[in-house]
Amino acid sequence: VILKISNKILSILFTMLLSSVGHATVLTFDSPFSNFNSSYSESGYTFSVVSGNHLDYLSNGLAWHDGPGNSTVDNYATMTYSGGLFDLIGFEFTNAYGSLGGQIITNLSSSPITYGVGTHTVNLVGLSWVGFSAINGPSYTWIGLDNVYAVAFSQVPEPSALALMGLGLLGFVV
Repeated sequence: VILKISNKILSILFTMLLSSVGHATVLTFDSPFSNFNSSYSESGYTFSVVSGNHLDYLSNGLAWHDGPGNSTVDNYATMTYSGGLFDLIGFEFTNAYGSLGGQIITNLSSSPITYGVGTHTVNLVGLSWVGFSAINGPSYTWIGLDNVYAVAFSQVPEPSALALMGLGLLGFVV
């Protein structure tokens, strides 16, 4: 009897584990868009200007800046996912103009993390948002963002997860 109950519990846990499936995405910003937008969306992710006036399209990614066209020097943009939580695996800060690198801040920590220009692996899990900002140089500064690697967690299980859940529930009957 105890063995049968423990098998059922393991069955439920296995089903729950497999029913929250993640979907890996690389955001490349390769689709040109009109400059001067306050937000940009790709694959369910949205980047919005929080401080400053607009985003710009660069050949090597998404960008934002201080100086002309923006009302503030401390510009930053946030990334969210329309389906809820996501993991940020990595990203690339590109040196668009005068940038010394950038910082990120998340809903999980109020302390910014500083990164130089280049590709970075971060593995931040369970985010509802992440903010990207430039480290301002001595004058007019652009920061570029490219190749953002993220994993979003589906709120609705995929058919394969539903099939596995059905097999797990079948374990109750047996």
